[in-house]
Amino acid sequence: MPLWEWVTAIAIAGFVMSFVTATVGVGGGLLVMPPLTLIFPPHIAIAGTLPMMLINAMAVMWLYRRSWWTAQAALLVPFTLLGTGIGMAVIVMISSTLTRLFAGLTAASLFVFELRRQQSARSSPLPSTGLRAAYGLGGGIISAVTNIGGIMISLALVNPTIPTETFVGTLATIYFVMTTFKMILFYEHGWLPWSFVIESLPAIPTVLLGSFFGKRLHRHIPHTLFRHIILSIIAISSAALIIVVIPRLVA
Repeated sequence: MPLWEWVTAIAIAGFVMSFVTATVGVGGGLLVMPPLTLIFPPHIAIAGTLPMMLINAMAVMWLYRRSWWTAQAALLVPFTLLGTGIGMAVIVMISSTLTRLFAGLTAASLFVFELRRQQSARSSPLPSTGLRAAYGLGGGIISAVTNIGGIMISLALVNPTIPTETFVGTLATIYFVMTTFKMILFYEHGWLPWSFVIESLPAIPTVLLGSFFGKRLHRHIPHTLFRHIILSIIAISSAALIIVVIPRLVA
């Protein structure tokens, strides 16, 4: 495929991803990764978007720099990094199709579990420490394989008592650390050549624009609507993973 098509796709994906991430904190990868994976080979789509995701995380971190929840980030980051390492091993051992199916089923199950937890325990400010650690671990595994692990990590922070700015800023901090670690692992495996980094440079302006407009939209979203958007994105993401994988299994 011509280079200009890849660069154009990355630039458009950068705007969409950063806009969604800056607006609601999660879901940017969900919107861009399935189409890119269908157009380009999975390893290229995943590795090629890592530099763009790193820029996106840095931009959103800066926009929400006064809203980081350091304690929660410190709790989740070690487990997301461990999960990322496990996810790299999974990529090598089993097919990406089966792994994506597993990720979709897992995300769907966790969505139902979290929805029921919030309905039955609205006074609980956060999931238990063990459950948050499990979300971080699972999110790291899925992120290494599909680049949409944020949907699971977000379950550790979605709650009516958490300010929306804190939710977005803390997730961006976790994304930054996790993406940096993932880029190192992909580079060591030979899946992230420097050419991918160079070809991602045109996405920088579109990422910055998307982050800017997303932050402005975020200010006008009511808290209840915000929580519904997050849970809806999680539900859609799990369904999208399963729908994309099924045709490949029956082919």
